Amino acid sequence: MTSSGWSPGPGELARRPEMLDARSEQSREMARFRCAFAVLLIAVALCAYGPSFSGVFVFDDVDEILLNQKIRSLQGLSPQLLHTGRPVVYATLWLNYQIGKYDVLGYHVFNFATHVASGLLLFGIVGRTLQLPRFSGRYGESSRYLAATIALIWTVHPLQTQAVTDVIQRCESLMGFFYLLALYCLIRGATNRGSDSNCRKGPQGASH
Repeated sequence: MTSSGWSPGPGELARRPEMLDARSEQSREMARFRCAFAVLLIAVALCAYGPSFSGVFVFDDVDEILLNQKIRSLQGLSPQLLHTGRPVVYATLWLNYQIGKYDVLGYHVFNFATHVASGLLLFGIVGRTLQLPRFSGRYGESSRYLAATIALIWTVHPLQTQAVTDVIQRCESLMGFFYLLALYCLIRGATNRGSDSNCRKGPQGASH
């Protein structure tokens, strides 16, 4: 008996395990789909950007990496390094140098990993947005396939080439990554707050 005077009947109690099993199976299926998509995204991105891993330092890479004395500091992240206009970018360059000195492969791998992570975030953003009540009736189960398609196209789009293959252009990739991360956290946090009706309207409604 609940506080409102209503209690579930025997039929509803009998159906509860079936409903829980169905939800559990749906969750497992979605987890498998996400894992499969992550593998696919990495594979496709490797086909697109893998050949650039042997690329040398060019253009601004020379001044910002090869001639940059700050990233060679053995004192760790010095105040001079963190007081630049791009502390996160130079911190990653410092880390790359400490691990592999001027081995260009490590720098390209970092750029690649950042870009792939952004693609996965975009997949999550689109997928969760299309599952909101205002869109779920229109897209339903196809929302995850639409999200995967959008993320794949974005990841290998030619406009992304410079941000991935030019080492110092990781500043663009990192900017995009943190922007998408903030947006994903907003959407996930909003959709998890079921008691707030404004949050169920999506990121625009949650921002008011």
